[in-house]
Amino acid sequence: ISLSLFGFSCCLCSGFGLPHTDENPYNENLGNCLDYTDDPEENLLPGEVNMAKLRNMYLTRRRRRVQKDGTVVETTHLIKR
Repeated sequence: ISLSLFGFSCCLCSGFGLPHTDENPYNENLGNCLDYTDDPEENLLPGEVNMAKLRNMYLTRRRRRVQKDGTVVETTHLIKR
């Protein structure tokens, strides 16, 4: 994977609303493109944690309803592709 793809995947994740997972470039790499690093070859892809965050943000539907007693019930459903 090229470093140009690294830049694209970082911009893509940031563009979809994910923050950087770590902004210290000198500690251990977290293995995802949203981790600041001095060795970007190890952090080229978003990683499973960030992909799960994106799925939760964009592939789920949340519904809230208030019951008669005032209790709020929230349900989350995965949107079928």
